[in-house]
Amino acid sequence: MSEKLPRLTPKQRVSVNALVKNECCNYDEGNCLLLDDGETHCCPQLISYSLLCQYFRRAVLPLKPKLEESIYYPNKTVIKCTECGKSFVKHSNSHKYCDNCSEVILRRQKLLYMERQKDKKLEK
Repeated sequence: MSEKLPRLTPKQRVSVNALVKNECCNYDEGNCLLLDDGETHCCPQLISYSLLCQYFRRAVLPLKPKLEESIYYPNKTVIKCTECGKSFVKHSNSHKYCDNCSEVILRRQKLLYMERQKDKKLEK
């Protein structure tokens, strides 16, 4: 396990536990079906202050984007791209677009600039 597991605040833990109980398909009356080997095993996500369950991180947590952002980016500003609407971490005050859209928009702006320069040369 090389990746660092995010720690949850008490408020986040309450939200995560509610999400596990209401949305996780592997949750069965306090037990985890993924860990079922003939014996019942308590859901590890319910008793932990970190995000242990990979299934929960990949399949259930994305159902609540605000909670996911507050866990993974606690001190960062997360905004929506003005072009596509995808959430991304803002690194500066002038950041408006996600990485994918910024490349496309930069290309579009360069093309418009080159066309204007070409028109100026033709007018002279």
